[in-house]
Amino acid sequence: MPNFAVNNGFYQENGEIRYAAEQEEYREYLALLNGWYTAGLIDPDYVSADEGTVVNKAANGETGAIHAFQVSGAHIVTAQETYGTDGAWAPIPYPTLEEGGERSLVQMGLDTLSVATAITTNCEDVDTAVRFLDWLYSEEAITLFNFGIEGISFEYDENGNPQYTDDFLNGPDGMVENASRYTGIVGNVPNVKTLEAAIARNDASSNEAIITWQGDWTSAEWAEILLPLLSPTEEENDETTDILSALNTYVKESTYSFITGARSLEEWDSYVDELYNIGLETVKTIRQDQLDRVLAR
Repeated sequence: MPNFAVNNGFYQENGEIRYAAEQEEYREYLALLNGWYTAGLIDPDYVSADEGTVVNKAANGETGAIHAFQVSGAHIVTAQETYGTDGAWAPIPYPTLEEGGERSLVQMGLDTLSVATAITTNCEDVDTAVRFLDWLYSEEAITLFNFGIEGISFEYDENGNPQYTDDFLNGPDGMVENASRYTGIVGNVPNVKTLEAAIARNDASSNEAIITWQGDWTSAEWAEILLPLLSPTEEENDETTDILSALNTYVKESTYSFITGARSLEEWDSYVDELYNIGLETVKTIRQDQLDRVLAR
């Protein structure tokens, strides 16, 4: 979808709210995927496949290209050992509509994740809680959360940079267990995860993926349509929550139907009409108000 100049969900064009799933570019995107699906280029089980299924199908030769996280390359190699198969997997840049072309944008956003941290009204010592949360973003905490304890999970090199110990990376307990024990990279405590630490932990294929895909982030002109962090009021949240849930469900179901051909794209207009029947106009109006407040600061 990045090549069709629309982002997931809501975005902006010159300060005006847009919704990707109603755009003509989204219809073109669905038409392309429907063609690929009809030609047998897309796994018919793609909707229900979890990461384990994707990795296993890649390892046993059922698929030749996947969309996955950078660590999946290492998981595929491990699965290949189980299946007794071979074959090198390598990250590739995101595809473009034309050979040699550039992506219009990347899939990015500044929305708050499903996991967040807040100080509740029941907190007995707000000052200390605030100081702790502030400390989590200090250099001391960043080193602790990424590299752990000096002398156990890391040592400083001659240039003063933290480096994981061999026991942390290759010890009998395994790196994941050591990461859980000594660092904050596993879990949901707010902190800064550094690229340097990630590269030090990753295998070669994962780091190759980071470098390949990060090039898209720096070259794509995504910032112009990316929404800033919006601050909804309690009333706005109450008014949009149910509508957004219904919209997300309808768009997901319709997208799957359009791609598989269960629903013809000739029904596009009626599909868009239903978006507004569900309440898209209400949400767009409220999102516009939120964006206007940010832009007016």
